[in-house]
Amino acid sequence: MTQFFYSLNYLLFVLFFVVSPARDLFAFDHSAYNEILKKHAHSDGVNFQNLPKDASRLDQYLDSFHSISWDEISRFPREEQLAFWINAYNALMLNTLTDSKSKNPVQLVLEDRSLSLREIRDEILRRRFRDERIHFALLTASPKGPALRREPYTGARLDYQLDEQIRNFLLNYPAYDTQNTKFTPSQLAVLSFIVQHSSQEIVKYLGDAKYKILYFPSDSNVDAPAGQSKGHLN
Repeated sequence: MTQFFYSLNYLLFVLFFVVSPARDLFAFDHSAYNEILKKHAHSDGVNFQNLPKDASRLDQYLDSFHSISWDEISRFPREEQLAFWINAYNALMLNTLTDSKSKNPVQLVLEDRSLSLREIRDEILRRRFRDERIHFALLTASPKGPALRREPYTGARLDYQLDEQIRNFLLNYPAYDTQNTKFTPSQLAVLSFIVQHSSQEIVKYLGDAKYKILYFPSDSNVDAPAGQSKGHLN
């Protein structure tokens, strides 16, 4: 019996020693970004007037990406990868919208490559992960876009965070009345998606009211130099 407990304890020790370091492989320090979000992200938008005061903190966070490689990120679990890239995109977008003096597109610099906002959004987030909820998590240059979440995304809470982003957006976005009640197949698909993530009150509204579907603008110019952003922040 003593030999059994000795062997069991030894096995648990080995498992702890092997598994614990593996968890650290998926940890990326988002603490600087978390501080910025707590101070400047609000339900009605980002406080861009005060954000420049923390520009050095935002630079510090973006500089931290220099220490991680593409292969390291690719070994993260799927949820951790998605959370990582959403955080990276939003932080880089914050930097782009804040740094009005820059004449060149901002790049996310990893240990072994650089990526533009467009590449992160289209080639990684949209093409690789194919999750419609991502659109509600990304910061846009339009004041009508989804609100920036006041905390970093994490793999462990990603599903909850993305679902909540959709609920908050649908709850706070104004309704528009119209006499046009005929929808195209693509618009019906949008309505179906909305129903899946809505409260009973919103579902009832969709069934009873007259309205039209509006789309928040895409950031087709996210890689354009500052000063050529078409004035989305006005």
